[in-house]
Amino acid sequence: MKKARTKVARMLWALTLILTSLGSTGCRKSPAPSKTDKGKQRVEVKSTLRIESFVVNLADPAGSCFLRIGIDLGLGHEPAGEGKEKGTAPATAQIRDTIISVLTRWQSASLLAPEGKTKLKEELLKALQERLPKMGILEVYFTDFLVQR
Repeated sequence: MKKARTKVARMLWALTLILTSLGSTGCRKSPAPSKTDKGKQRVEVKSTLRIESFVVNLADPAGSCFLRIGIDLGLGHEPAGEGKEKGTAPATAQIRDTIISVLTRWQSASLLAPEGKTKLKEELLKALQERLPKMGILEVYFTDFLVQR
């Protein structure tokens, strides 16, 4: 009986070593992007711009579905001092208009689907980058997200 316990303990110890070594290989730093990545370099988010939460009607057939959403935008530059020079303040009205234009085309079921929020972020980012290219918007972060049916 004692021999069997010793054998099981050794097997468990060996299994632990194997799993530990396999796990540590998965935690190694990923290699640097190769030059075959079409020359795209990922720009780092340097600041964020908070957009106040607001409520929009969704495009559900029943017409009684709403979305309350708060968004922060990740920018590729440091924020300019607001009001120091003409035109340095962020174009909040254009940002909100673009976001509302995108959101009001969505239905609640699509937003509640697992991939819905990811697709919405992609669509918002694309629309904002097209409309406001000088803003340097790199990311869209949801800070508030509530669908009411």
